[in-house]
Amino acid sequence: MEEISAARDAPDLSPSTHEEKAQISTSETGKPPLLSFAMLRRAMGVQIFYLDKNELSARVYKGVLLKDDKEQVEAKNGEDGGLPYTRKYWVDKKLNKNCWMFLAKELIPSDDEHWQWIEEEEPCYSGNEKMQVAERRRICWLEINGKCNTIMLSPWTTYEVEILVKIRERSRGWDAPVNLSL
Repeated sequence: MEEISAARDAPDLSPSTHEEKAQISTSETGKPPLLSFAMLRRAMGVQIFYLDKNELSARVYKGVLLKDDKEQVEAKNGEDGGLPYTRKYWVDKKLNKNCWMFLAKELIPSDDEHWQWIEEEEPCYSGNEKMQVAERRRICWLEINGKCNTIMLSPWTTYEVEILVKIRERSRGWDAPVNLSL
């Protein structure tokens, strides 16, 4: 009877060569991805030029809150007219990869009468910043849509998508099945 080698017949579950190179190249250098400095520049404006490289790295690891892409480009050095934050960007310190959080203002139209907007604090490099969070007035169905430009993601990286929902005591209807699609 022939003996079967587990190593020979088992599927190869080790990371691909590209994944290994991506992990080695970022984790050994300890430098954040180049995109992180562009995101920090968007958040801070010209003030970024007064920071040393250690402070720049510390800030992108803690995260930066960003405002609407189109409107922020038009705004001049902090004169944003009180635009709401729509995204949070940070670099995962362990993996040294780009991470994104799309905030409610990015996903839900402001003129939808089924939502009210409340303020909560979100931690980032400058401390806790106030941002607008959507609270559903009444719910019988919920649909949230969003898009992500994949060029903003780290190459050779598997991403996870999470939908965070806070439920108040008076909330009802969450005992029914919830279906999500991506």
